[in-house]
Amino acid sequence: MITYPKLGTCWLWLVVLTSMAAGCQTMAPLPPPAVPIVVKPWFSLCNPGDGAATVQIYAHSAFQGSAEVNWVARDADLWELEVTDPIGATIVTAKHQGSSIRLRGPLANRIPSVTIAADKWLVVDGDPIPIKADEVPCLLQSIYPQSWLQRLANRSDDGSTVILGMVDGGRTMTLRLPPVGSGLASCAQIDWRHHLFFHEQLTWCLPRVPGAAGSLTGAGDYSIKWIKLD
Repeated sequence: MITYPKLGTCWLWLVVLTSMAAGCQTMAPLPPPAVPIVVKPWFSLCNPGDGAATVQIYAHSAFQGSAEVNWVARDADLWELEVTDPIGATIVTAKHQGSSIRLRGPLANRIPSVTIAADKWLVVDGDPIPIKADEVPCLLQSIYPQSWLQRLANRSDDGSTVILGMVDGGRTMTLRLPPVGSGLASCAQIDWRHHLFFHEQLTWCLPRVPGAAGSLTGAGDYSIKWIKLD
């Protein structure tokens, strides 16, 4: 004889399963991790602002030259910089306004083309660089953009160093931040996908102590070092 489960039992299981599914669908997302107060001095707004820095350029680790850069940022979509040689002559100027960057000066035609992609990344000689146009003043000011804190996805601690993981569109940032003034290196590792299947990595390090050099490596064959001038 074939027996069937009682109708009441079937309804009971249906109610239980439906309740479980509804509970899963209505669970609130986890709040973003809190940013430790000790690392907040590594971040700042960079627009508006102004400053100066000495910059050294390397290609394949070979020194190419140095210059002084004076810059002023009026807002996130408007900044200007002037590059002068060691004797003070202007060799190139750059102006970022809206979605464009315009280069002028005696050496402007010797500099690779610089444009801005739809996601606001810089594009140098056709290659995307995962630094946004409005983050250039932060780089010259030796500080990380405060806007990155809004992209915080995870955090952990490694002894005295706080590790922050951030996701911003097509790039991910992993920052290792020691206490400010500790003399330890603070670096941001920026990973992004290049040409669909290839991953690239850019490393942006801030000075260990005031007067020391910051650095940016992984931008193709080039790297730069800079020292913020007071």
